[in-house]
Amino acid sequence: MFQLKTELQVEKTILNTLQKEIEEGDAQELYTAIQTKPAGVVKNMLLSASPFLSDGVLIAYIQNNAPNGHLLQILLANSPLSQSVLDALQQINLPKGIRKLIAAAQNGVSPKKELLKQIDYRSNEVYKIQNDIVRHFLFDDNVTERYKEAIAFIKQENTCLQKKCELIEFYISDKNFSEAQIELLDLATEPDNSDLVKIYDNIIQLEQTVSIEKELTTNATIQNDITEVADVQEKKKAKAIAEVLLKRGKLRANQEDIEALTLGSQGLRLANQVEQLTVGNQSLTATGTIRVFPNPTSGIVNVKHNFNIENGKITFTVYNMLGVEVMNENINSSNTEVKLNNLKAGMYFYSVMQNNQTIKTDKLMVR
Repeated sequence: MFQLKTELQVEKTILNTLQKEIEEGDAQELYTAIQTKPAGVVKNMLLSASPFLSDGVLIAYIQNNAPNGHLLQILLANSPLSQSVLDALQQINLPKGIRKLIAAAQNGVSPKKELLKQIDYRSNEVYKIQNDIVRHFLFDDNVTERYKEAIAFIKQENTCLQKKCELIEFYISDKNFSEAQIELLDLATEPDNSDLVKIYDNIIQLEQTVSIEKELTTNATIQNDITEVADVQEKKKAKAIAEVLLKRGKLRANQEDIEALTLGSQGLRLANQVEQLTVGNQSLTATGTIRVFPNPTSGIVNVKHNFNIENGKITFTVYNMLGVEVMNENINSSNTEVKLNNLKAGMYFYSVMQNNQTIKTDKLMVR
């Protein structure tokens, strides 16, 4: 943990230094100086912030009738220029010689773009180390209050949308619904987050009921909220969660259900046969045994059971912490090895079912 925190601090220091370069190139004092200070002072201030001047600063300087020689120096120091800056140049009178010099410098990649690439890279490195630290809190046997440690770290480190969502999800998983609601209020300050807020609010309500599936099928208000989010056109996180909740409550047919219904009477008879098998297998659920191991796992689990496969297909389904299905595997023998290669480290839930009847549900930790 000490090494991870040290690496995080180093990466954050580098990232802050790079971001400062970008911020200084768009500082308010530069805009003010362009309007109020002598030409020579402005030129020196802009050169000191080059080659990372923002488009806004460059356009403001172009539009403020700067001396041609000064303007040439600033533009060359920040070339190649963006199209918006070049468009602004077309709106002013400049000698042909200066225009040719500027045009000749419009090749290659600008230092500002290179800096922005470095910032993206360092941001990703910071994010990866933060995730490693969160995983440590969740999976280290020496950590006694896993969610609380992870929550404290996320609150200290990050306020981006993705981390805010993780924070709410951890509170929900820890059954700390009051804190989850407080974080929702913060999320709700941005209008673009309205669908996420609506979905999380409904998940908090569902998590406090005796049966999520029953509540989904009987609570008309929750149904309407979830359906409204699921029907939005743009693919977003909230839409994906809503679609899974509808499927979980059997409120909307998935693609397989739709295809089965288009097969005509043969497909309907097949569906009826499955229903009869489900009813007939109720006693098996009460008397059968099943084990899913190892748990925690590094990528492979064994599903061992004594159910009669001839009585109906058995499936092993994994969901993330929000109930989104992330994998589904058929269990074809009494001892089946299931590979979790595509799952990232984290906490999940699994469900073993036969003919749509749940046999076993529990948490699954992937390292």
